[in-house]
Amino acid sequence: MLRRLRQFRGKFMKTGLIVTVGTSWEPVAFGIQERAPDAVGFLLTDSPECMATFATVLEKTGLGPIAYRDRMVKDSPDAIGALIGHFYDLHAWLRDPAGGAVEHVACDPTAGRKWMSAGLSMIASRLGLDMFYVDVRYPGGKLDPSSMKSVPLGNAYEQTGFLDALHARDLFNDGLFAEARKLFGRLASTASGTLRPALYEGFAHLSEGLHRMDLFEHYARDLSPVFKEACRKLEAVKEERPAWNDEPLKAGLRLAESVRDLYAPANPEEQRPLNLVIFRCADLVSNAERRIRRGRYDDAVARLYRCFEALAQAKLHEYGLDATHPQAGYARLAEEQRQRLLAAGLPSSPWALDTGWKALYLMGDPWAREIVVAKLNEGGRVIYKKSVFGAVPGEAGQSRTGLEARNRSILAHGWEPIGEAMAQRFHAEMESLLRKVAADTYTDSLQRLAPPMLARECVLL
Repeated sequence: MLRRLRQFRGKFMKTGLIVTVGTSWEPVAFGIQERAPDAVGFLLTDSPECMATFATVLEKTGLGPIAYRDRMVKDSPDAIGALIGHFYDLHAWLRDPAGGAVEHVACDPTAGRKWMSAGLSMIASRLGLDMFYVDVRYPGGKLDPSSMKSVPLGNAYEQTGFLDALHARDLFNDGLFAEARKLFGRLASTASGTLRPALYEGFAHLSEGLHRMDLFEHYARDLSPVFKEACRKLEAVKEERPAWNDEPLKAGLRLAESVRDLYAPANPEEQRPLNLVIFRCADLVSNAERRIRRGRYDDAVARLYRCFEALAQAKLHEYGLDATHPQAGYARLAEEQRQRLLAAGLPSSPWALDTGWKALYLMGDPWAREIVVAKLNEGGRVIYKKSVFGAVPGEAGQSRTGLEARNRSILAHGWEPIGEAMAQRFHAEMESLLRKVAADTYTDSLQRLAPPMLARECVLL
């Protein structure tokens, strides 16, 4: 009956089988006849007994040369690595449309040496293959053919997959979202049933959305559908398991709303409200913090510099000035403010960061008064307060602020790499500045953008 069921299934799904060969042909032949696969891969040793058994198996099962492939290793536990390599080759042949062209591969480690069975279990657990063995009795030391039966062991990957699930969780919690996405995706494709695939697909989509946020894609397109799809999968898990810790689901809903609010492509005027700029600055600071954790210090400082520049641009906009065409807005200023800017001889071309903060200081902006030293230097350049941007000692006794280090960095105008101490100092300074000028908005923004921390019980069902 089982064999007829396998044959019936084979009309709709081509199946393959990888087996080890030992000194008894009966269990091997029984497993093949029981499963009725469309193609078979054999693993055997170079011992004369094993090769004789293999010949008998081919004779008893009637397999033709097109329906099987065989690989041989030396008869020694030292060959376990070669065995695993051959197993992988056979699996690739079975799945190859130009080879076995099968859709489902199982493996049977019953026969052969114990180290061969161990090797099959190792690789099967990585590939997510169904395993079974042929149980047989040996009364009086002789094989009883009537006692043979196929015993399913289930998907080998599901027995050890929790290790990868925990590893994917660690990657996610460390902010390595691209790597977490790949691993969760693999878990989703190998897990059986409906619950665990939905869970891992949800985490894969959540990881994808956060990875694309790290690449700033949410400023070019609306990423909320990615997070909504993650939530749809996780909601299915919550519905089936009401006791499941649904913090990732809540975070997904929050992030879907946040990326939608951050995406403002249509009207440049709509991109400038100060609360939106603070929201985006919080995004930049959070992104920079993750870069620091990964040792990407130059990337982090570039994001923090852009944050400081965006603050100046937003404040200028409140005065009716566009940093790209500043003098077009002079007519909107109070007479005293306009005269101060004209007397300072500010450039008519787009204003860079320092020029923006200088203009704000000259106009009496309260933020600029908190940041810029009252007396500009002899060249009229901006000097920032040491209480805002302090210097960090560098090599050869040199001390530089985060802004100075950024300007000399490889991603700006120089060839000096950013160190960890400088990146952390600049990050702390930008956080302090944002909390000083917009404490409530900044704190709320950080909470809205925070990725969830996946608890152990969240990923193990």
